[in-house]
Amino acid sequence: MGFGRQPLDKLVAMRIHKITPEFIREMRSLGYENLSLDKLMALRIHGVTKEFLAEIKAEGFSPISADDAVQLRIFKVDGDYIRRMKARGFNNLTLEQLVQLRIHNIAK
Repeated sequence: MGFGRQPLDKLVAMRIHKITPEFIREMRSLGYENLSLDKLMALRIHGVTKEFLAEIKAEGFSPISADDAVQLRIFKVDGDYIRRMKARGFNNLTLEQLVQLRIHNIAK
């Protein structure tokens, strides 16, 4: 998969977090082509899936970085939350602004 030899602890972490060739291929097919193993693990740990990314894209945010995707999952900003914010008049917000709304418990 292009990662060369890895230390034993990294291989164990990959196994624990299910960083499989299929997952790596899936993330690469979604545009995350040059991610480190640590970034791939962060995506997996925080539940970034192709379905989640499709939700965010459907709301007009594309492409998004791996770091942004993780941050969205950490703060529970998903397609549903974005739609609710738009319905309340919060239009044309950035992902960071949506995260800030969520952090400050504005418009659950």
